[in-house]
Amino acid sequence: HNAQNKDLLAAIRADPQILPTVSSDKPIEAHVGTCQVDFANSLVGGSTLEGAAVQEEIMIAQKPDLLFLLWWASRMVPGEALSATAEPFNKTRGYSRSFEFVDTVPLTDKITKPADVGGYFKSVKTVCQAYPEACIAMDAYNRSVGARKARRKRGHPGSTDDPEQTKWTPRDLKKVFAAAMSPIPRILGTKTKAPGFHTLSTGNWGCGIFGGDPTRMATIQLAGITLASHANPHGFTNMVHCHFGDPRVKHFGNEVAKMLKQGKTVQHLL
Repeated sequence: HNAQNKDLLAAIRADPQILPTVSSDKPIEAHVGTCQVDFANSLVGGSTLEGAAVQEEIMIAQKPDLLFLLWWASRMVPGEALSATAEPFNKTRGYSRSFEFVDTVPLTDKITKPADVGGYFKSVKTVCQAYPEACIAMDAYNRSVGARKARRKRGHPGSTDDPEQTKWTPRDLKKVFAAAMSPIPRILGTKTKAPGFHTLSTGNWGCGIFGGDPTRMATIQLAGITLASHANPHGFTNMVHCHFGDPRVKHFGNEVAKMLKQGKTVQHLL
């Protein structure tokens, strides 16, 4: 799905009120029944087939149905994001070098009604119909590359959080807006009456090796989702921000709650 400039600009002019946000110390995949963000590479899958094990690669290892995106999806452009549904089949733990397989996800963990399971294929069909897990792949701008170029140009060390990196905020805002315009809340949330799919679970998107500042990236995501909620009445209604223990965004949800009490709008974020 793509972000239309006219829709984004119209939403900015409308200046909607900020959406509710909850901070979580759990990983994104723990928020079952919500729409989970894949911190994607522009070419979805990243280094999955090369043995890497960071957020995107771990999500694909847990939900191997997503492997089809590696062959099906072309490189995403700045105003584009991808939506997909997949089943969790593997339990894992750790991150990067500590990443390891734990166990498979038993079918009995997913089937609410033991009846009607019949044989294996019927069981799988029942599982997929009853428990789709939704994912949205969106790629942040790699600020670490821009920072290295800036340092070479200036001839002194500098920082990955240089003020000039804010020039990529519009690009990432458009990316989040495109992601939040996903049809998943309408298809899985409204039609199946599963309210969790109106929640977008995300976290320190574009941080880590991409060099983004966690507070800035959390703010960009909240702004983009809020703007999309105005343009898409059947879209996301709230956000879960998984802080992964980072003290800079550990209380982001509380800060948003204060802004909501003050009646702040999206212009306050931008």
